[in-house]
Amino acid sequence: MAATDSSVTTDEISHLVEKKRDQGSHECEVLGTSSHEAEESSLAWQMCTKNPGHHQFIPAAEFSLDKLPQWCRKPLVLDYVKYMCATTVRLKVGYTSWDRPDGYCFSSCRGTSLAHFGSGHLIAMSQHDGPCQCPECESSPSPHQTCHKLYIATAQHVVFNTEEAKATQVSFFYDDEASGTDGRVKIVWGTRGGSKGHEGDNSIFMCVTHDETLVSELKQIQAQYKHLKFKFEGQAGTSPNIDWKNLCVVVSHPHGQPKKITVGEMKSCTGAGTCNRRQFSYSTATCRGSSGAFVLSLEFYEAMPYVSWYTGMMWGAAHSFGGLNGEYNKSAYSNPDVADFFTPISVRLPRSMLWLLGGTWMKSVWCLVNK
Repeated sequence: MAATDSSVTTDEISHLVEKKRDQGSHECEVLGTSSHEAEESSLAWQMCTKNPGHHQFIPAAEFSLDKLPQWCRKPLVLDYVKYMCATTVRLKVGYTSWDRPDGYCFSSCRGTSLAHFGSGHLIAMSQHDGPCQCPECESSPSPHQTCHKLYIATAQHVVFNTEEAKATQVSFFYDDEASGTDGRVKIVWGTRGGSKGHEGDNSIFMCVTHDETLVSELKQIQAQYKHLKFKFEGQAGTSPNIDWKNLCVVVSHPHGQPKKITVGEMKSCTGAGTCNRRQFSYSTATCRGSSGAFVLSLEFYEAMPYVSWYTGMMWGAAHSFGGLNGEYNKSAYSNPDVADFFTPISVRLPRSMLWLLGGTWMKSVWCLVNK
């Protein structure tokens, strides 16, 4: 807690200590009062015992080709990591739902408004014609008549359900300290969504915005992705022997700090024989605040050669568990069935209005939006 905040009560300190303790090996960050959020985030960064000094955490703006391992030091890989950066968001969840079951992460803090922080990434966006459903417009007599729906993927223990989604602040482009004060950071709020079942630790929720500047930036990212995917597809048939399967990249907001990139190795992949229900373990560094961040693996499987190229290389899953006592970090299950999450909030759209990161996501959502 910030020592200068004399208004903090003993009960609030007790809740803070309890919530920090009540997440097992998950890696959300729990800070104290909102008035000292930046100070406490900085202190948590400095006092971290898992990764003292954070030497493996590279600021997003400083990531370059020489930060990749020699064996996959390719411009296309760098471009893809930068694309991951652009779609990574910081999550501040301002409420803990009563629906969290006994023994589950943060269950001892149900019904409280002590915030926890995690990471996530944008997986889809679409235009909506009709009254804007963002919190600002819902309370306005003159809501905007056009808005955009943004779909964010994270871990279930970060954003548990719709109740928590509505209390979640999503920060785009929090790339460095200055971005928080110079107008680059764009903030939206969750409106609907959440999780389905506890097994996979996956959560997808929806945000709504009428911020055309943000939407314009995201459309530019969309265009860059399409070009990047085309370049990968062009190399698939000419690079059959490239072995990048050990690379594992995580982009997250450790301790609620500006975006950082860590690079490591994929150590194991367990689960079903298909690519869509796997759990990864990896040496890539993570910290509290990394929960929900996308874990990118470039692995492709012998039974399906080049498939990871053709689906945009988006093998991976949300970061779920931080390794303790020398153990490796672990992800949630990969590629959750998006339709399971989105069915209650389905929309009917032409394909040109929806963009997604990978083939598995795309297949699921096409089934949804064409219902």
